[in-house]
Amino acid sequence: MKASLKRIIIGALVGLAIFLLPIIICSFIPPENTTSKTTTQTFGFNVGDAVYLDLGEDVETAYISNTDTDFVMLLKYIDEGNHTQINKLLKNGRVFRVDRGTPVRILAISSRSYNGETLPLCKVKVLFGKYKDKVGWVAISECKKTFQKPNLELVGGIKGTHYESVGYGYGYIVGYLKNNTDRSYNYVQISFSLYDKNGNKVGSAFDNTNGLGPRETWKFKALVMNDQEVESYKVEDITAW
Repeated sequence: MKASLKRIIIGALVGLAIFLLPIIICSFIPPENTTSKTTTQTFGFNVGDAVYLDLGEDVETAYISNTDTDFVMLLKYIDEGNHTQINKLLKNGRVFRVDRGTPVRILAISSRSYNGETLPLCKVKVLFGKYKDKVGWVAISECKKTFQKPNLELVGGIKGTHYESVGYGYGYIVGYLKNNTDRSYNYVQISFSLYDKNGNKVGSAFDNTNGLGPRETWKFKALVMNDQEVESYKVEDITAW
């Protein structure tokens, strides 16, 4: 009698173990494809996408950091206007800058918390330029899927221009403007804002031309007066019709 009861109890325990074992095992197995969904497609981008970096027309460079933590720290310093700390990050190589329009490939997609909000980030590999093949992190909002050249392009950006001093307090901003379209423009003008060493605007310079054909490039020379005050310049406007 006792032996029979013992066998019944052992049988019941074995049966219960067989029933619970699949449940226990499944609880440790992540849902199928969870990893691939969170790391390969989110925020409208895919891992492997070739994109380019662009913060806007008035921003000529984009920051890339070695780690996502460094990028969050960089944003904090930018928001605070702490240029000393930003320069330290650049100097020690934890952050580097690339020109606007630099093509990169997305290697991973993630997010960090910043100021109580979710900040989408992506890990990228630089495909062209000084930092070719270097890997780092950027804000995914700085990525653009399709690179489309503007109708009128300042060749080489602001770095493609240079200043020629003539003496007597004046000189020229010299560069090239290219028509990337198949249409002709009757009139084209480029203008620059001029700044002193303290960042104060001290004037403007411009040049214009009558007639710029399809795919043609125009060499401009924008006259600068009183250049003793001028320390830097940037594109103010490009107009054409």
